[in-house]
Amino acid sequence: MKSNYSIVRREVKKAYGEKGRMIFRASMGLNPLDVFTIMTEVVPKYNNFDAHCLLRLPIGCSVTIAREYSVCLYVSVPRHAEITRAMAKKMLVSEFTITLGGEARLWWD
Repeated sequence: MKSNYSIVRREVKKAYGEKGRMIFRASMGLNPLDVFTIMTEVVPKYNNFDAHCLLRLPIGCSVTIAREYSVCLYVSVPRHAEITRAMAKKMLVSEFTITLGGEARLWWD
């Protein structure tokens, strides 16, 4: 049985690959360190996105990798933490929104 990490890594490599999809959302979220590892391999830098920004995310959050024509992440944070506009700005995020489901949507141009 494949681990969640292996499943998401495969999905992301395919979505961001040469013939990848422009609209994509991974099947599940992972912890920020696992996402950092995947993004460092697949998309270390893309326009304003730098995978190292993932190290700024709060401990205990879940990050779902997406692609909406550019790099996009959906972040669910535990009750004791939050992602603020100031934090998103330090991460060079182009668009920061909170979804109806309460996730932070981070998108880089």
